[in-house]
Amino acid sequence: MSWLDAVLGIKSTHPEVLRKGASPPGLTYINHGRSRVVFKIDYGKYGSGNGAVLKYARTQYDKGLNKQEAKLWDKVKNTALKSYFCPVLDNDPNGEWLVMDYANPNPQGTEEAISEISTALEEHGIYPEDVHRDNIGLYNGQYVLIDYPWISGL
Repeated sequence: MSWLDAVLGIKSTHPEVLRKGASPPGLTYINHGRSRVVFKIDYGKYGSGNGAVLKYARTQYDKGLNKQEAKLWDKVKNTALKSYFCPVLDNDPNGEWLVMDYANPNPQGTEEAISEISTALEEHGIYPEDVHRDNIGLYNGQYVLIDYPWISGL
């Protein structure tokens, strides 16, 4: 049984397929950034409701990004700041993958959201280094960061 079966409840596939951005059954390719491949989870443990996304690391460096994002979520999830971050639902402790709630990427009005999120975080001594349109999503009617491993001050 693969980690996809055990953790996500979807059919197994070879990790190399994910690294190349191919969509195995149960996952739909969304996009890839500089480092990770992102898939929408279509069914299984995280496939109901709004769904979730799987961020799959392609390299050792990418595993560090997944671990950092999970660590940041753990630090803010019980604070007022959590409203600016899309929740992390699950992650591999080695950074191979991370599951995050689904937020609509690139919504209208992100210019104001970028300023609002950056200002709110900076007021708490948190300095986001990579807040731009591609890293903002709309989650439960709120603009949130959907890609946030490069934040310092937490």
